[in-house]
Amino acid sequence: MSLILSRYCEYAIQALLVLATNKGDDWVSLKDITVRLNAPEQYMAKILQDIARKGILESRKGPQGGFKLRR
Repeated sequence: MSLILSRYCEYAIQALLVLATNKGDDWVSLKDITVRLNAPEQYMAKILQDIARKGILESRKGPQGGFKLRR
C-alpha cells in the first residue's frame, strides 16, 4: 500500500523535521526553512502559520524572529 500525501502535508512534515533537528533553542527564519526545502516562501509561510495557530510551533516577527517547536 502506498501513501499519497498532498504537497501541503509534505512541506509541513519536512518543515517540522527541520525545526526538530535545529540545534539549541534558536529561532529558525522562514527564509532558512524555504532554502533548505527548496519551497515557495509564501506557501511555506501559510503552512507554518497554520501549524503555529494549532499550538505546535511558536512564531515571532522581526529580524530575530522565525519559528521553533513549542515545548
